[in-house]
Amino acid sequence: ISLATSADGFLMAGSADGTLRGWPNAADHSAGDSPSQAGFPSAIATIALHPGKPETALGLGDATLLIFGDRKPLRAETRQRGVRVAVWTPDGRYVVTGGADGRVVWWDPSTGQPLEEGVALSAEIGSLTFSEQGDWLIAGDWNGQLAWIDAASRKVVGQVRQPNAVSGMAAIAGAVVTASWDGTLRVWSHPQRELKAEIATGRTLSGLCVDRSQTHLATHTQTGSVLLWSLKALRDRAGLAEP
Repeated sequence: ISLATSADGFLMAGSADGTLRGWPNAADHSAGDSPSQAGFPSAIATIALHPGKPETALGLGDATLLIFGDRKPLRAETRQRGVRVAVWTPDGRYVVTGGADGRVVWWDPSTGQPLEEGVALSAEIGSLTFSEQGDWLIAGDWNGQLAWIDAASRKVVGQVRQPNAVSGMAAIAGAVVTASWDGTLRVWSHPQRELKAEIATGRTLSGLCVDRSQTHLATHTQTGSVLLWSLKALRDRAGLAEP
């Protein structure tokens, strides 16, 4: 139910039965040839890989946050009724989690303690993404609320809403792209938060991601298909200048 890949090609996959599998090079291994495997006591809802070090943060369905790698393994009880999504800050100093309780919380990975109680959205958090410069965190929930959070103050400074759940989200230069259960891709200007384009795909969208070269966007549908989109075409449709 969760996937993550590092800059050097290491792939991790977590499942609902608490199994974590890893491949040193995703291009050279199939799921049946996984060289490493570990078991955890609850469903692995989210995997976040540190941007610069071999450290991993796991969010579990039992509301536990686990951090392991270079340092001694750390376990934190988040009290978020289940960690739905986790990301490292771009500088690697903190882990940010979004919970089933609708809260977004910053964590100190050296102590396992929250920096504060966090900000609350209207429903369960479905997506978190940092802007390209790392100065903004954008959070989306199952009610369609999108919140722009200042990364320095960790306070909400603006909000918009789309008609259905935010099922996926990615930041690109000057914009944020969101997916929704209603099958619509939406492009929002950043940081102005103006809706610039809506593309009806005709399929229920369950997630999206952008490749590292920032040339293509992939959407995943509930029927199991993956659709690829040209980011240049999306930017042209939204009337956004090239980065």
